[in-house]
Amino acid sequence: PLYGIELQGSAIFGDNHFADAKTFVRAINVGLNGKFNLSNAIGGIKSTPRLVEVSTNIGLGWLHFMSQETNSPLYYKDKNALTAKSGLDIAFNLGKARNHVIVLTPSVYWNLTCSNCDRIQFNKNYAQLSLEVGYRWYFNGRHKLYDIRNYEQTIADQKDVINSLNEQLAAKQQEVSKMV
Repeated sequence: PLYGIELQGSAIFGDNHFADAKTFVRAINVGLNGKFNLSNAIGGIKSTPRLVEVSTNIGLGWLHFMSQETNSPLYYKDKNALTAKSGLDIAFNLGKARNHVIVLTPSVYWNLTCSNCDRIQFNKNYAQLSLEVGYRWYFNGRHKLYDIRNYEQTIADQKDVINSLNEQLAAKQQEVSKMV
């Protein structure tokens, strides 16, 4: 497909000056992302998937920080934030039917509301680099494309049959009977 939508959930681990939480998971992010398949846009849509496909991955999300120490310099008054994501999905389609997919997504996440300020900021000061690795398995097959020309031919054939029946009806002698 050329366009797509995904709902993504992410757990943020490690310090990286992201949050000073003492929990295993530092924060969670839930986002709605739009996808645009660059491989299909440039090379055309094929009936079988390519070995490697590249797509954009851009969207907005909700970030929630876990409990934090209030005396930390990284303490956020508001534990919720608006986020933006931009990245590339690099999908490696594996297997005979290419239904096993390994996806690498280098991306940038922006904390737009930065929790300690009262305006939206879209800059490098509140950005985080991310490399996500994922696995997809298509269990019912994939890339089912339908040839619309066949449907158009079927409709044309049906119109021919209807026209033929109308001609046969017009050729018959019209008989009107009046019942009293």
